[in-house]
Amino acid sequence: MPMTERDATEPEMSRAYTIQEAAARTGLGEHTLRYYERVGLIPTVPRDDSSRHRRYTANDLRGLEFLKRLRATGMPICRMQEYVGLYQQGDVTLLARRALLEAHGRAVREHIAILQTHLAVIEYKIENYARLGFKGDGDLDACLDIAGGMAAGSANDRANDSANDRANDRANDSAANLEGNPSRAHSANARRSKNNTGNGMGKESKK
Repeated sequence: MPMTERDATEPEMSRAYTIQEAAARTGLGEHTLRYYERVGLIPTVPRDDSSRHRRYTANDLRGLEFLKRLRATGMPICRMQEYVGLYQQGDVTLLARRALLEAHGRAVREHIAILQTHLAVIEYKIENYARLGFKGDGDLDACLDIAGGMAAGSANDRANDSANDRANDRANDSAANLEGNPSRAHSANARRSKNNTGNGMGKESKK
């Protein structure tokens, strides 16, 4: 006869696991397993009669898996102890256990939202480096958020435009002087004076 699901699970349910096997199955260290037992997060683990080594059951491993998830999502040990204490009191604490987990769920969602904000900034910086081709010219690493980074990029674009305008004016001045065209030189000087005044670099500001 083919093995049924019940047949397959019964050996697992009745099997005893060493602390090394429990650690491998749960991903928790042996020190953590002993600590959880010491602070009452799991019942006292029975010992082998001959070796006196701990022997974990399948129920112990399931409980440890849930405790691992609570801890991984930031629940303090004292809060975990509170939950386990409620669980040990039976069904009369169902509502209290639900309320405790709901409060923890809200805290986890808030933390996820914060992490998503941080991730967005990191992704913006990665895109910024890709856009610059890793040259670093124009990158303002002082930005601490997406909006700041975008504003910094716009300011840098305006600075580059202004520099290009001044370079063009100098070229026009040289051409006008060589050609002996005073009207053209006067026009170029007027544009340069206007740009310098807008940038706070006029002659009056230097005095």
